[in-house]
Amino acid sequence: MTYIHDSSIIAPSVEISDDVYIGPNCTIGFPTYKYRKDNLAIKKCKPVIIGKGSNIMGNSVICEGTVIGEKCILDYHSYITL
Repeated sequence: MTYIHDSSIIAPSVEISDDVYIGPNCTIGFPTYKYRKDNLAIKKCKPVIIGKGSNIMGNSVICEGTVIGEKCILDYHSYITL
């Protein structure tokens, strides 16, 4: 059973498999520091894929285009980017 804490922010482009745990205050699937001339990070995000049985502990950030494998454990305050 997949669990996503209410305080976590998940982009629409994120694909979450079964049996995934996402802890509090996580931010997943948003752009890294790529800006337009008006300094806004507005663009279509590359998808994030989170594999079956993975655990993402609280306060973690996973940027766009990342693939998290099956049964992967990300500890508290992890920052994953390309």
